[in-house]
Amino acid sequence: MTAGDLVVGVGTLLLALLTYFAVRVARASVVAADAPLVIGAHVPETTEVAEKLGAANFMPPFAGLLPDGFQAKGADGPAFVMRLWNVGRGPAVIRDVRLKIAEDDALKRLPRHVIVDAPGVHDATWT
Repeated sequence: MTAGDLVVGVGTLLLALLTYFAVRVARASVVAADAPLVIGAHVPETTEVAEKLGAANFMPPFAGLLPDGFQAKGADGPAFVMRLWNVGRGPAVIRDVRLKIAEDDALKRLPRHVIVDAPGVHDATWT
């Protein structure tokens, strides 16, 4: 084996390794592009959830803690409302939503998981 053969062999090996890692990165980006992506958004006043919570009595669009005096039916305290909006691809299974204020969890756990199709929304209420 000559020095030239060695250089060509090592170069070919390095090219094969580079190609292998490039393919892995490309596959990972394709998988990530097909993933669901859920964001929190405001709840429009025309939704069923907004109407149940008295949306006509305060300025929509709203998201967050309802003003004093507004409660979800059957709740003994204030309610938090937010639209879960899937802007990605494929359905999303949401098991929990967290909101931390001063290192404390401000929301209770969801009572059950929520499935949001893509594109799609789910108007969630926490009491």
